[in-house]
Amino acid sequence: MNLRRWLRRDPKPASLRADGRTITVPTSGNVWADLESTITSIGPAKLEAIAADGSLLRAIDLESTEENAPIADNGQQRAANHSELAAIARMISDAHDAGARRHAQAYEVAFARHTELVAILAQRLSGLETAWQRAMQQLAQAQADVAMAQASGQDSSDPAGTAIAAMMSTALPAMLNGKGKQA
Repeated sequence: MNLRRWLRRDPKPASLRADGRTITVPTSGNVWADLESTITSIGPAKLEAIAADGSLLRAIDLESTEENAPIADNGQQRAANHSELAAIARMISDAHDAGARRHAQAYEVAFARHTELVAILAQRLSGLETAWQRAMQQLAQAQADVAMAQASGQDSSDPAGTAIAAMMSTALPAMLNGKGKQA
């Protein structure tokens, strides 16, 4: 609320009553500025505008009006409001920056963990591929050995060679189905 505007409003008062004290409205000089200065220096809780005939024109409760605090110096109040807004903006900006830093740290940790996981999985996959290659080589070698044993068993009439070839031919399908043991 602008006290000077309230004072100058029509009908203009002949005097004012501030918490029971009578203030006469000056007739010369800067009337409204002088009145405003007087009222703010007194700091009344209630202000009444009185007509020349003594009737009450209007009244205001200055303590309940939140806007009355800045009546003394509107420029100072604006500066105070500006500094408060600047402080709030600074706090919001600082909170935003702190949150962004925390998120960046969390992303950095998560990326490092994912990199470790990929390295472990790549290592295990490499191990599995190596084991699979060895198994395939052993299987191919066993198949070659069986074929050689069968071929040599047919060429000779040796009963031991025939027995070995028979054993190899029964062991090979079992190895292929995963039932045989590998050393």
